[in-house]
Amino acid sequence: MKSIADKRTDVEFELVDSKDYNLPRYNESVPTIMAQDYATSEADTWLKKISKFDGFVFVTPEYKKAVISGLKDGIDYLYVEWNNKSVMVRNSK
Repeated sequence: MKSIADKRTDVEFELVDSKDYNLPRYNESVPTIMAQDYATSEADTWLKKISKFDGFVFVTPEYKKAVISGLKDGIDYLYVEWNNKSVMVRNSK
C-alpha cells in the first residue's frame, strides 16, 4: 500500500508502526478526553508522532471482525490528536 501511495506527488506519506513505540496496554487513570497529561513516557512519544499528521491509513490484521488490541490501545491513548483528521482502515486477513 505504501508503494502505491508514494506514487502520488501531491501528498507525503510516512509509515508508522505502532510496535516501534512500545505502548503498554492502555492504563491511564482518567480518560484521554479529559486530560492530555499521559502517565507513560511511551504515550507522550506516541502523541508527538501522531500530532504531526493530517490523516491516517490504518492497515491492520483483523481479529474477530475488529482491529487488533494493540491498535485499539494506540487509538485510546490519544484523543485530541485524532480530532478533525481523515482516517481509512484496511483490515487484512
